Amino acid sequence: MKTKKIQISAQRGMILIVALVMVVLMSLVAVASIRGSGLQEAMSGSMRDRNVAFQGAEAGLRLAEELVEADGIEELSAANTKGYYIDLNKSASISRPSNWTLDDWNDRDKGLVLSGVTNVSAQPVMVSEQLSFSGTAIDSGGGIDFISQERTTEYQFYRITVRSVGLTENTEIILQSTYVR
Repeated sequence: MKTKKIQISAQRGMILIVALVMVVLMSLVAVASIRGSGLQEAMSGSMRDRNVAFQGAEAGLRLAEELVEADGIEELSAANTKGYYIDLNKSASISRPSNWTLDDWNDRDKGLVLSGVTNVSAQPVMVSEQLSFSGTAIDSGGGIDFISQERTTEYQFYRITVRSVGLTENTEIILQSTYVR
């Protein structure tokens, strides 16, 4: 019986190096995709929070318009109800904030807190102002021609400002509308 000698050649470990490089590359791709999905999750959460704040402010705006339509500011401000004012631009005692910062809403304590808006961390706050105009009567869609000057229908304008927050206090939306009654 003849025996054959098996020679074992020296291995260089090239497969091991290639396999390690592939594992490192796959790990980098996995880490990048995890970071990307985390960033997308944060962006969608912020967008949802902003949408909730906007919807809260919009609902608050509609509630404030209903209150103004039902009662008018003359009666509400005469009863010294917080949140209703006659033209803050011309008021001597209370000045209208120039840019409605958070301090204006907190320190002045002049807004009316609305109720019934769901899914927000705090209920919307509104300020309604009855605007006064001097001169000829302002008509809806009117002009300065002779026929428009003869119209006697008086419209009352209201500036309604509402501040709402979203799911957290960090997101704030302020909406303003001019309401004609």
